[in-house]
Amino acid sequence: LVLRVLEEGNRDGGVAINYLRAEQVSKDENDRVTGVLLKDQLSAEQFELQANVVINAAGVWTDELRQQLGENKVIRPLRGSHLVLPQWRLPVAYSVSFFHPKDKRPVFAFPWEGVTVVGTTDLDHKQSSRDESSISAGEVAYLLAAVNQQFPNSLISESDVIATYSGVRPVVSKHSSKQEADLSKPAKPSDEKREHVVWDNRGMVSVAGGKLTTYRLIALDVLQTAARYLNRKPEDFKSSTHFPETDHVMASAHINAPQIRRLKGRYGFGAERIVELVDRKPELADKVLTSDTIFAELVYACETQLVVHLDDLMLRRTRLGLVLPKGGEAVLTRVKA
Repeated sequence: LVLRVLEEGNRDGGVAINYLRAEQVSKDENDRVTGVLLKDQLSAEQFELQANVVINAAGVWTDELRQQLGENKVIRPLRGSHLVLPQWRLPVAYSVSFFHPKDKRPVFAFPWEGVTVVGTTDLDHKQSSRDESSISAGEVAYLLAAVNQQFPNSLISESDVIATYSGVRPVVSKHSSKQEADLSKPAKPSDEKREHVVWDNRGMVSVAGGKLTTYRLIALDVLQTAARYLNRKPEDFKSSTHFPETDHVMASAHINAPQIRRLKGRYGFGAERIVELVDRKPELADKVLTSDTIFAELVYACETQLVVHLDDLMLRRTRLGLVLPKGGEAVLTRVKA
């Protein structure tokens, strides 16, 4: 979904750039935000961009730019981690929700990309924000205890886990307000609200919180807040359909109808390019081992999705590094080529 939104944004005239970090807010003599200093993480080159308004939608890093404007820290980073299991070890046909025997938090086991995922945890993220988030031994034990209580005959152990993944939620803490004095007793992570919050700070509009499923509502709220910097009225911004229609007929001698449907849902208009690649080189229709991903998708990702490193391709443009044994070791030679 995130990649699809980025691609549709590019189609509408936006420019998404990978490995570019927002280092610092630029201000004028009246302390109004006028742009941002960016740093290329690969070349170390810096760029200063000017803008009528800066949108700070940096997730768990939102505070880093807000604090440069003298604002209080508001984000409470909460980590959620998952276990990835071979589908045959826990063959669920649909999402199963149950309560953890220890703290009564909801846990899910669900089928995904040919594997079964168990998650999630919810705890304060103490790891450095500069490092990739990762699961802890305690979280592994917590999720294994849940799945074995719910499916006692499965006897799932750590050796069954083929991958893990973690994300950090940018939750706006109820203790972040100036009126809240006692920070020694923060709410339990699961008690924190998940609503989004928008701040308008003299030319920088920041947003945090919320859920991925409400991304359009959040974006609309941000645009309406930013309207005054763009000589627009809030009512000028209205929600429309999610994505342009891509329901025209597509066919290929090498890809079956269910695969075409999957490609159209995942890539929208990009599915046409993937089909073209396959029609030119039929071997690109091959599935990557046991996954649903075909090799043409990897070529498409390298062409259009700003892939720089192999892990971009295996973990972030596709999920092959998570759903295949040993991170997809068996196909890395062909994938690298």
